[in-house]
Amino acid sequence: MAKLLDLDAIAPKPKEVTLRGVNYKMSPMTVGLFALAQQFHSEDIENQTPVEQLKAGIEIVRKLLPEMAEAEVENLTPEQIQQIVLFAFHEGEETNEHHAGEDAK
Repeated sequence: MAKLLDLDAIAPKPKEVTLRGVNYKMSPMTVGLFALAQQFHSEDIENQTPVEQLKAGIEIVRKLLPEMAEAEVENLTPEQIQQIVLFAFHEGEETNEHHAGEDAK
């Protein structure tokens, strides 16, 4: 019998974001999204203008919430952008810690 690696067993639980009574399914945190976020972060975010920081956050939110209309994304507040990104990344960190075990802590 062949061995099986069940990646579905370690997949993060689906997340949703509610805005104005509409639920939007959030894309799972992928390597691509993580790399994009790290790229923005490594570009010395403290020296970026607030507009540049918001544009980076908006690009990530568009990828996290592909069903959300462009107009809805553009009408989010800076705080909402930040909370969406934090919400997306938070469980990814918890999942990594859980599956890494005590040796990684």
